[in-house]
Amino acid sequence: VDAGDRIEFGQQTKIVCVIESKRGFCARGMDDPSVGLAHAIKDKGSDLHLLLRGEAVAYAAREAYAPEPGLSDSRTGGRPGHHGSDVADLIWKGVKIFVIREDLIDLGLAEESIIGGLTFVSCAELPDFLARFDRVCCL
Repeated sequence: VDAGDRIEFGQQTKIVCVIESKRGFCARGMDDPSVGLAHAIKDKGSDLHLLLRGEAVAYAAREAYAPEPGLSDSRTGGRPGHHGSDVADLIWKGVKIFVIREDLIDLGLAEESIIGGLTFVSCAELPDFLARFDRVCCL
C-alpha cells in the first residue's frame, strides 16, 4: 500500500489492528483514539480483530491499571491507568481480542486480572498468527 491509497474495509477482508502503546484520552470519551478507530472500523461492518501488545495490554485489565510505586515510568509511558471497558465494548460488538501473554507478564498483570473473552497469544506464535489476516494495521 502506498501513501494516498484508499483502503476499503469490507466484510470480506479479515483485518487485525495492532495496538502497541497507550495514547491517552480522546474526544469521543475513550481512553485511546486507536481503540476509538477500531470501534469505527467495526461499525462499518468489517471482520475486525484486535491485538494488544506492549503497554497496550493494560487496556484489557478489569480495573484501572497503574504501576506499582517505584516502577519505572517507561513501563507506562508516564500515562495514567486505564480499564477494559472500551475493549469489552469491542468484544460485545463481535471483535475478537488477542493479547500477548509475555507483555502481560512484563507489566505485572496476572491473567486473572484481565477481562473475559480474550485470547492469549505468545510472541513465538506471532508470525503464524498475523499470516491468517488479509490486512494488518498498526494503530
